[in-house]
Amino acid sequence: MGFYSLRLKPFEKTDLTRPLEILLRIYFDRWSFRTEWDLLGPVEHSVRWPEVKRQPEFREGLWKETCYEIFMGLPTSPSYWEWNFSPSHDYAAFGFGNYRAKLSNSQKSFKPRMDWSGVSLSAEFMKSDLEEIGLRGNAFDVQCSAVLLHNDGTKSYWALNQSGLNQPDFHVRENFVPISI
Repeated sequence: MGFYSLRLKPFEKTDLTRPLEILLRIYFDRWSFRTEWDLLGPVEHSVRWPEVKRQPEFREGLWKETCYEIFMGLPTSPSYWEWNFSPSHDYAAFGFGNYRAKLSNSQKSFKPRMDWSGVSLSAEFMKSDLEEIGLRGNAFDVQCSAVLLHNDGTKSYWALNQSGLNQPDFHVRENFVPISI
């Protein structure tokens, strides 16, 4: 089994983001690809959590509240996929042919297995599902991110890499990170 341990960084350091930390772990083997986000710090007084649902569903606009995201593409192609995961257990998935150019059939992606436990969220994909949507091979470019809705109504934006940007934009391929699985 392979493993990456990474840290997301806030786009801006503020009084709300300074005491927080988001750790990301990526696990993979021959059959699956799993991501785990852990939010550490005084979250009970600063982060607003959506209500957990019994029946999760596909829902656009998860970034309007607290959610976690992963973007994944092949190094040789401008196309990529985006998955959004809410602590409510709702999810979204979109395919893009190029920067923010959404594919018309992209919402038909499979639903990953998700688990939420207090301040940790995990999402697991079967490698065969990734291959079915064109993500084949052992080398990928990824961007992992989080949007936190704070109790005062402001948001903070976190990612592995946000260099060279005037505002948060997780779709910029130059900020994706190469991984091998």
